[in-house]
Amino acid sequence: MAPVVGMKSKSTDTFKDVSVESIESQIDKLKSSLGESSHVGLSFSSQNMVVIASAHSDQAKLERLMGSLVKVHPARFFVLLYDTKIPEMTLNVAVSCQLISQEEHICSEIIKIRVGKDEVLRAAGLIRAHLVSGVSTDSLLFFDDSYDVAIVDQIVPLTDRVVFDSKRYDDLECALHLRSLTKSCVDIEWLRLSIWRTAIKQVFDLNSVASSLSCLDEIEIKSGHATKSFAELFLAGWLIHCLRFEVGALGLGYYELKTLKSDTVKLRFVDEKEDADLLELKFTMGSTSDACEVSSVQIYREDNRLRTDVNGTFIHRSEALLEDRTTSEQLSQFFLVGESLKHYDEALSVAVELETLRKGYTFAH
Repeated sequence: MAPVVGMKSKSTDTFKDVSVESIESQIDKLKSSLGESSHVGLSFSSQNMVVIASAHSDQAKLERLMGSLVKVHPARFFVLLYDTKIPEMTLNVAVSCQLISQEEHICSEIIKIRVGKDEVLRAAGLIRAHLVSGVSTDSLLFFDDSYDVAIVDQIVPLTDRVVFDSKRYDDLECALHLRSLTKSCVDIEWLRLSIWRTAIKQVFDLNSVASSLSCLDEIEIKSGHATKSFAELFLAGWLIHCLRFEVGALGLGYYELKTLKSDTVKLRFVDEKEDADLLELKFTMGSTSDACEVSSVQIYREDNRLRTDVNGTFIHRSEALLEDRTTSEQLSQFFLVGESLKHYDEALSVAVELETLRKGYTFAH
């Protein structure tokens, strides 16, 4: 049952210092100090989450993220702060509860571990020993930029799923590496594209639009690069996979795609100096005919709306609200409502193929 966000919460005031041996006993004391009443009972989460962060990351943002997570995804949290400068591991614990009904609180246990590079293996063993057994375990990466392999490669394989934001990394090799460490993944950059994928699926559910794909000449993706993003590559990768195209050669300003019928479709990326990741997606068909009623499909950002225009002998217009969510809001939406992760792996593979073709070398994956 999801917590009712905004309802009254209760928690221990501060983190308590503990030794390795006293982690569980101190957590039990904190639980007891919260207490139950004849009106409100306490229950504790049945899942684990390991949050891996740099001790030098924005701690205010990390605190806000944790505040959101305990509301929407209560768990036994291990907050692992990686600090290469500290000589030995330190431990603190706390308990935070959220009222989910008039009768019950759901509580999260938080074990904060500050660890240096020489004690990463010890921290991994500690986490393994104190995971709630028989339930799922997520890991979540919170780094201001590219993660440190020294800690990620030891901790993420302990978990069933890794949550990360490929937008923070220099290239998609990082996303591929993370994907290889565990059973599944959640890429926040992929979650941001949800509304675009939905708009594309909805417009191609129209028979006149779907039948006009046989006349497709060009796909153009416009994006703003005021901030770094792989959104255009992920969107292109998803489209190429779903349309069952193959990436061919890199031409002068475009990629050559091959259809199942061995026809050629051009894929172009256009950079605009605007503060938005994706600006516009346009499908251009050949001249309209009885077989192809559509000459173009344009999906574009306009203020806080995502608009879809279909032109040709068949005309269609639609729009949807476009929300620019923070990382915490994206994760809250995911854990409360859910989001399809279908085709992420395939989209990532094609996105890497596009990126490395542009760089001019073959990337083994």
